[in-house]
Amino acid sequence: HGMGFVVSQDVARLLADMGLSLKARGNDDMLVGLWLRSIEHLYYLHYWPWFVDHEEFEGAFSRPCEEQAVIVHRMNAERWRRFDP
Repeated sequence: HGMGFVVSQDVARLLADMGLSLKARGNDDMLVGLWLRSIEHLYYLHYWPWFVDHEEFEGAFSRPCEEQAVIVHRMNAERWRRFDP
């Protein structure tokens, strides 16, 4: 699964009201993109510093968690036990 998505309350409510099937098959990035492209005047911000892979994953987006991070991807039970904000 992808790292995640952050949307405003009004966009989340609009998607919910549209009754989109959450059981649709496909890549989550593609599906969310398809749902969002039907919304006019939507402001899209891709701000990668808010989304990080856990530093132990050692991938292209791996780095230490910083205060501005919104999503830390690839957490597991052991990493949560050692988490120290």
